[in-house]
Amino acid sequence: KNRSIRMRASVAVFAGVFAAFLRSPVVATPPDAPIPAATMQRALGKGFDVRWAEFPTDIASYSAQKPATAAAHGFTNARIRVDSDLSDPTFAAHLDTVIRDTLAAGLTPLLAKKGEALKADPSSASALEGYVRWWGAAAARYQNATHKLIFDLMVEPADALGSDLPTLNKAYLQATTAIRQSNPTRLISFAPGHIASADYLPQLEIPPAARPYAIAEFHTYAAGPNPDPSSKKYWTGNGTAAQRKYFTEEVAAAIKWQGSSVGLPTWFGAWMTSDFNKGSHYTVAEQCAFSTFVCATLAESKIPWSINTYSIFFGEGETPVSTLLPVLNVLQNCSSSDLAI
Repeated sequence: KNRSIRMRASVAVFAGVFAAFLRSPVVATPPDAPIPAATMQRALGKGFDVRWAEFPTDIASYSAQKPATAAAHGFTNARIRVDSDLSDPTFAAHLDTVIRDTLAAGLTPLLAKKGEALKADPSSASALEGYVRWWGAAAARYQNATHKLIFDLMVEPADALGSDLPTLNKAYLQATTAIRQSNPTRLISFAPGHIASADYLPQLEIPPAARPYAIAEFHTYAAGPNPDPSSKKYWTGNGTAAQRKYFTEEVAAAIKWQGSSVGLPTWFGAWMTSDFNKGSHYTVAEQCAFSTFVCATLAESKIPWSINTYSIFFGEGETPVSTLLPVLNVLQNCSSSDLAI
């Protein structure tokens, strides 16, 4: 009788342990060791924001030669902007291919969620739930990928969400929780509100679960310098002292926060050499002067960067746009941190 009781007890214990195992998340097993945030900051170097998995035309024209071309020109990262649902098997398979090709080319991929629905309506419970669900699905899908793959939580906190900092921080907390269930040591990138302004880095509430594998992205000039004298991004010719001061103060704000007790290693995630979205009002010579200044300022502070976008400099193919070759040469020769991991 006692033996029967002991057997039933053992079975009950085993059943409880097994049930607990089934409820537990499957922990990632990447093929490499976790990458410290400061190490990744040094390794990111310079790269492109890319549309290879963003718009139908770019998806249709994509080939593995594109990341290979970026690498051949001396670039070392690719910020892969996405917003399509991973429940679409065709899109998910395409994204797998882009990430695999990016890694094969020697580029560091940053998987960057746009989050347009949440940006437009931060009060929408379904938009928040969809954003968090997307990151949970992405984390599960890529949990065994190399640690070189970075999860970039939001391309640019703009629109209504950009000024709704409590909701932005709430979204980051919930996304981090979803990611950490399967990816305890993958680097996560956080961008501040007000269109990723460095001035709002102090308002970021980095979830404790994100640390120490966390970095922060900021940017300005995502749509290029501005020829309007009333704009804070106003730029003419080689840039006046006042025009240059705006950017140096942005970088100084990021460095100050980076060195604070709550700061993280930072990177500059989006900029253009001209206002291409509005027809481009800057000559190639002016773009070269602007690019040289931005590159030198970032290099001086050892801040890596990604530029908008691969397609501006290479079109839909792999051959550089001939008229922008002088600008591309400036970008290639920037004294940015290019250390390999």
